[in-house]
Amino acid sequence: MLVSSNVTMQFGSKPLFENISVKFGGGNRYGLIGANGVVNPPL
Repeated sequence: MLVSSNVTMQFGSKPLFENISVKFGGGNRYGLIGANGVVNPPL
């Protein structure tokens, strides 16, 4: 299990998201989807 709490990320001075919390359970698969050429940062 992976838990992240109160995560904030910004690109330059532009906030991408603020204070999100996620919980990934074992035995499942997860992925990040974005437009072509977009780098999806690891959490």
